[in-house]
Amino acid sequence: MAESRLRLSRPVLAGLLAGLTILLLAQTAPSAWRDGLRERVFDLILDASAPWRPAAPETRVAFVAIDEVSLDAVGPWPWPRETLARLVAAVTAARPAAIALDILLAGEDERSPAALARRLAGATGRSEIAALAPALPDGDRALAAAVVAGPVVLGWVLDPRGTDAPAPVPVLLREGVSLAALWRENGASGPPPALAAAAAGTGTLSLPGDADGLVRRVPLFVGAGGELRPGLALEVARVAAGASGYLLSADPPRLTFGAVSRPLPPDGMLRLLPAATPLPITPASALLQGGADLAPLSGAVVVIGGSAPELGALRASALDSLTPSALLQLQALRQLAAGIVPQRPAGVALWELALAVLSVAGAVFVARRLGPPPAVLAVAVLVAALILGSALLTRADWLVDPTPAA
Repeated sequence: MAESRLRLSRPVLAGLLAGLTILLLAQTAPSAWRDGLRERVFDLILDASAPWRPAAPETRVAFVAIDEVSLDAVGPWPWPRETLARLVAAVTAARPAAIALDILLAGEDERSPAALARRLAGATGRSEIAALAPALPDGDRALAAAVVAGPVVLGWVLDPRGTDAPAPVPVLLREGVSLAALWRENGASGPPPALAAAAAGTGTLSLPGDADGLVRRVPLFVGAGGELRPGLALEVARVAAGASGYLLSADPPRLTFGAVSRPLPPDGMLRLLPAATPLPITPASALLQGGADLAPLSGAVVVIGGSAPELGALRASALDSLTPSALLQLQALRQLAAGIVPQRPAGVALWELALAVLSVAGAVFVARRLGPPPAVLAVAVLVAALILGSALLTRADWLVDPTPAA
């Protein structure tokens, strides 16, 4: 009798050993491989579960694209800052809620007549040439006047060798707030002080790539030179809401600005949905040449950015292999407005591991009790239930990986 029980227990032990060995190999695999697989699984789950999400109010957004048609009509990139000033003024005339410039304006203008006069005066030491500069067209001066006339947010990038200090934005941290996983760099590069001072706000343009090179997250906050600074999408949302600053609270972590309150992921990143709904796109050339329909821009949050390859603003993302960074910022804006902040719950890795162990034990039990065809069907139903459960949890913005258990 004892021998029979021992003989019967060998398949069970073999199944448990095989399952646990696979789990161990998965847990000890290179982190880049594990993270890449997990993110691709989340892409599929978030995409498949999108129709199940409850309807949420949409914020009006619009994209003013510096596309190839605009470059053909206006001229090659980079455009003079006087041209950008005219573009910002044309958008401001539509009375948008706020404007974000998804373009890095690093350093002072060096191409306008006033800038050339200052450089020539410096090279020759002739003061009479320097005296001409204030009377000549000045790109920075024209752009600053256009920026200050509208609720415009400018961008800067994280740069370990950068020496620019992003304009401060009031951020109140309540006791217990911890952003240990925040993306941090020692420096930044951004617009000159005169431009930054004219803006209603500044936010980072930097976008992190995952292990597979895809951009799936937009920063809500980053660390620059030891200070907490907002991302471009969050900052233009604050300006559109008319809020003066941010409040970060803990237990659970939350971000509040104006009447808006949203969960705050511990790494300060907003995980994007892998599919975006269509949005109004207006070519920059249509605004610069006049006659463009301004209705899509009126009352909307407008992002001005590049969709032409010459601007270097195309990113590989879950949306498309060549996604304009401005579209990623707009996707983040929409999710912030709708309150969609997918994130991994605290301690979820342990729950996933426990679920995987229980699934292995359940599969072995089913295989031992049933014949092969019913056991295969039962295990397939179990795997489907795990995947469906993970998809349903995304309605609550919880990202739980079914892969280890499956």
